[in-house]
Amino acid sequence: MSRKQKETALEERKIIIKLISEGKTYRKVGKILGRSHSSTQSIIKKYRHEGILTNEAGRGRKRLFTQATDNFIISKVKANPKIHIPEPTNQKPEIIEKPVSSETVRNVLRRADFHARAPRRKPFISEKTGS
Repeated sequence: MSRKQKETALEERKIIIKLISEGKTYRKVGKILGRSHSSTQSIIKKYRHEGILTNEAGRGRKRLFTQATDNFIISKVKANPKIHIPEPTNQKPEIIEKPVSSETVRNVLRRADFHARAPRRKPFISEKTGS
């Protein structure tokens, strides 16, 4: 089974509508645009039924955190890079209403380029301590 294709671009949908209105068949339109006839047919069906070309917003899994929650977690880690992962979620329960796994917090931090690494402590080298 082949991999599912990404969403069809709006310009491509407009071309499909135009070609079908000119009298071309689903298969001919599919061949011209490199799509299957069934995807062409579903785009036309949706256009005739609903009168719109765009997909509905909000498809896919909903985000657990808002952008404000992400920013709160990131600010806590910036203030203290060695903080224990569940601590930012335990400090402000009114910001984070639902119980959250530590992996979710890690994912937020990874997207912000915090990869669970803290800088190494280097010894202070002075004239007394040597080279």
